[in-house]
Amino acid sequence: MYTVAWLPEAALEFANVWLHLDPNQQAAVLAELKVFKQALVADPFGHGESREHGTRVMFEAPLGIRYRLEGDGYTVSILRVWRY
Repeated sequence: MYTVAWLPEAALEFANVWLHLDPNQQAAVLAELKVFKQALVADPFGHGESREHGTRVMFEAPLGIRYRLEGDGYTVSILRVWRY
């Protein structure tokens, strides 16, 4: 099992996305955040696509995230969040 941590920059990106959503979209985004977290806690390498510098990306409409497994071997850091 892995721990999910948000970098401050990613949290700010998420806040910016959140502020531009209507209530229905906010409900959908909260549901997608649950999907992301469950996937990352269970198996961060079994989900998403690999990218440069040891990072991975995962898409679950309407969000995309970039993440990486930290050197401690059990922390997954969310590096970026965006709406697509």
